[in-house]
Amino acid sequence: MFINKTYKAILLVDVLLGLCLVITLYYIGDLSFKNYYSAKLDQRKVQVDMFDKALEGYANNHLAIKNITYDEEGKQNVIYQKTYPSSLDELEKNGYIKLLSDEDMDNFKYTPKKETTYGNTQNIVSYELKVKIPNSDSYYISPGSIRSEYMSKE
Repeated sequence: MFINKTYKAILLVDVLLGLCLVITLYYIGDLSFKNYYSAKLDQRKVQVDMFDKALEGYANNHLAIKNITYDEEGKQNVIYQKTYPSSLDELEKNGYIKLLSDEDMDNFKYTPKKETTYGNTQNIVSYELKVKIPNSDSYYISPGSIRSEYMSKE
């Protein structure tokens, strides 16, 4: 009888120690995965900023006429508008950026938004660039997208 109680006590202590070990390993693993995904998101945000800068450089070098007005003296005033590429591949072709691997590019979604400007020409005047957040179904929208949308409405 005494031996059964001793075995039960040892077994109970063994189970409790095992449970503590499993809980500890779970939290260590959970923290490391959270740190990994957080670092991955930070890396993608840096890549988004890189794309935004390249898109702004492209837009500043590819201006389209938005409107032509004449002042009281008959002087012509031309208002220009930034235009953006139809795809991110154009940035690479024109030397603004070196694209990432196809696996990384699958995480990015670039949506150009066309608008009719002066002379009935279709120009891309704003864009939406977003990147998939790791381990999630949601997206991080680039600050440049929001800025381009705002600027195109002015």
